[in-house]
Amino acid sequence: MTNNLPSLLCKGLFAMALIFLLHACGSPAPAPTTGPTTYIRKNASKPEAAADLAALNVAMAKMKQMPCDSVQSWYYQGAIHSMPMSVANGNPLCPSYTTMAQMKTAWMNCTHDPMGASEMHFLLWHRLYIWHFEKIIRELSGKKDFALPYWDYTDKQYRVMPEIFRNPKDSLYESARLASLNAGEPIQPFMNPKLDMTKNDECTIYSVFNSQVDQAPHGAMHNYVGGGYAGDSTLWNRIYQGPNYGLMAQVESAGFDPIFFVHHANIDYLWERWYQSPNGAQPNLDSLLQQPWAYVFFNPDGKKVVYSIQDAFKQAFNMDYQYDVLQDTVKPPKAKTAVPENRKEIASLVLDHPVTKAAHPVPMALANVKQNLLQGQDMSRKATIMILTVGFKQQPRFDYEVYVDTDQPDASKLAGHLTFFGAMHMKEPAAEYTKTFTFDITKEFDVTKLNNNFKLLIVNSTGQPANEISVKKVKIETRDF
Repeated sequence: MTNNLPSLLCKGLFAMALIFLLHACGSPAPAPTTGPTTYIRKNASKPEAAADLAALNVAMAKMKQMPCDSVQSWYYQGAIHSMPMSVANGNPLCPSYTTMAQMKTAWMNCTHDPMGASEMHFLLWHRLYIWHFEKIIRELSGKKDFALPYWDYTDKQYRVMPEIFRNPKDSLYESARLASLNAGEPIQPFMNPKLDMTKNDECTIYSVFNSQVDQAPHGAMHNYVGGGYAGDSTLWNRIYQGPNYGLMAQVESAGFDPIFFVHHANIDYLWERWYQSPNGAQPNLDSLLQQPWAYVFFNPDGKKVVYSIQDAFKQAFNMDYQYDVLQDTVKPPKAKTAVPENRKEIASLVLDHPVTKAAHPVPMALANVKQNLLQGQDMSRKATIMILTVGFKQQPRFDYEVYVDTDQPDASKLAGHLTFFGAMHMKEPAAEYTKTFTFDITKEFDVTKLNNNFKLLIVNSTGQPANEISVKKVKIETRDF
């Protein structure tokens, strides 16, 4: 974890606010793409994707030769996601940027906001980000039918990083990754639970699916690829110009590793697959509007494109690409929208309970259990949601599994995962930090039987005890879908 001076933090937050004002100007967003699918995104591990991966390699080589103030350049595009608040050694990769005061238009725009105010925009913003990147690659590579491949690591047969990302002679290679991945070894078995989409696919509410996928597989794979789980913080991270974790394990450097884009294409694929399933739904536009976020990108010709949240919402469900394994499926009608969630808090508990054991039961004496709110309700259209807030004093190294209504780890009682990619991103110095997680526990727990003996079990994914997080708050609520 890199320490940042409070003065730089203040400058950074001021710069972010200034950028929001500047975003009000600029080219308006184009009308949403309509018509038949033009481009097919292919599985990066299959031979069918070879031509697109070769085109990505050609384009990335050109982007890495461009000056960093060119909006098509590798550095500029990576910094749209985020970048360090300051860079040592004069930043040889981008001499015009060494402190936040020199930040360029649309930089540090990803949705990993320290206050969590942008969580609802996670899937939406990244969809548009990689789509604009995809169009730049299409232009620079000269491959007119280029579509961004996706690395489907959730399927066990594709757990090896595609070869073109592992060859030091290719522009898609990055040395600051987990060494075993660059050596062609498969993802290690301890990642299996975090890459299993069964729990996520059961979600019936976009905001919950969005949150759960953000933690795992998304955050889990960022940490894994960047060597975070290996504890390897001595890699030379050239974006920071110093020893750190690999590029993918830090929000500020993740967008500079080319594997980022096929990783996020996969997250987008998993979203689209869920959306086309019976459980899928669109985000609630009102909820998005209540958490304002900027959508600013660039077209291949260098023109800035500014989306309103309404425009971004429309575009996200009118894309000009499809995924190879979904192209023959019937897309859901545009009317497949989110219903008002009508949230009702059933119970809550504020506490301060350190998690110190490998499998740690958390005593729950829930206060103000409001069972009367469930009387006479049609529970078939309600999801039971658990919102869990944890505290920590420094970046947690470990991931955790959360179980409900059980004293022992039980797959049928798994609520989800606690992962901490980006947990310290842009946070000001404090005695303690918090992060909030949202889980759909409808199938794991019968909320009509809730009482003050609710069981919560937190398990360190490595099976070893640790004392780095504490449970701060638990809330149980119902939401309509």
